Amino acid sequence: IYSYITDEIFVSTFSSNEATYGGAIANYGSLGEINNSTFEYNSATASGGAIYNTKTIDLIDGTLYKHNTANSGGAISNTSDSSIDTIKNSIFELNNSTGSAGAIYNEGLIETVDGATFQNNNAKNGSGGAIYADGVLENVLASNFENNIASDKGGAIYLSSDDVVLESINKDSTFKGN
Repeated sequence: IYSYITDEIFVSTFSSNEATYGGAIANYGSLGEINNSTFEYNSATASGGAIYNTKTIDLIDGTLYKHNTANSGGAISNTSDSSIDTIKNSIFELNNSTGSAGAIYNEGLIETVDGATFQNNNAKNGSGGAIYADGVLENVLASNFENNIASDKGGAIYLSSDDVVLESINKDSTFKGN
């Protein structure tokens, strides 16, 4: 999907799609919600194995990202002028990047990651096994990070500089084997 305006993606499966940016979805406008969907075996030669976002995504809820690959952001790439309000109750598993960010590459704003699971994601030649943050990642709440790998820095989360904002990681989040 090459999109400028999409209200909702609900109970959908995106499998084995390929592109340069956003193997399944390249969002260049406003995407309301992605609910209860599956993104698996998608790939991008550049960024965002499943989703490449350059503007706005309101909510990602109850969605599975598995076996997606890209140079950066194995599952999702959120560019510098973009935002994702909430990623909730979603699973990121076995996603890979040949560079940084096994699961999520963030240069823009991600307000909240809540109740998400990041397992066995891999940044093969870079940092941020699960999340690479070069923008604002405000809150990580009740999320689990397990067995994520980065060849360089930040097995679970990598904050690229002193300018990166991470306001809080609450006590209900767990980090194991990263």
